Amino acid sequence: MIKKILALSIFSFLFANGQKKTENYFDLGKLIIEINDENQIKSLEKKINEYYEDRTTVFIGQEYYYDTSDKKKYVSRGGGKYIESLIHWFLLIDNFNSNDYLFEFDWKPDLETIKWGIEKLATKKGYKIPEFNVNADYSGLDTGSVLKKYNEILEKNGYELVYLDIDSDSYVTALIQSKNTSKVIDKGNELNHKIRKY
Repeated sequence: MIKKILALSIFSFLFANGQKKTENYFDLGKLIIEINDENQIKSLEKKINEYYEDRTTVFIGQEYYYDTSDKKKYVSRGGGKYIESLIHWFLLIDNFNSNDYLFEFDWKPDLETIKWGIEKLATKKGYKIPEFNVNADYSGLDTGSVLKKYNEILEKNGYELVYLDIDSDSYVTALIQSKNTSKVIDKGNELNHKIRKY
């Protein structure tokens, strides 16, 4: 009887911790979204629940895909225990990326793609931002350095680009109002994820 009570107590503790962890990711998501899009949070919640109900919705063997039913659209990020240990983080990133609240830039600076990605982020939130100048001299700069230069212009207009680190050579980027930057970074730190300004 004591073993059953102990097992039930451990399960209850783990379940409560899992629920709190998930809620913290929803809180981070709301900070990134900024515009009160409850449907986006429900979409993330649905994806997390699908994962817990059936791991194969995002994994084929050890390979992670945001959506295994559409492997052409969602390429593998790799796999193993690393991604699974950060599943909330990757589901948030891929869910928001697929709905234009985040944009994942390649490490090679294709200026037209950078401009297009930033415009998508601004359009999604209805923000009017200074245009990204593809004719500026960015020679010799990687994508992160180009985004840092552009961020200097954005900051003067009350916006900033932030980088969500996924430990890869791509740049997961969010456009947020400057007044919310520290809240987003602090919530990321609370969840043990690196989020920083460019």
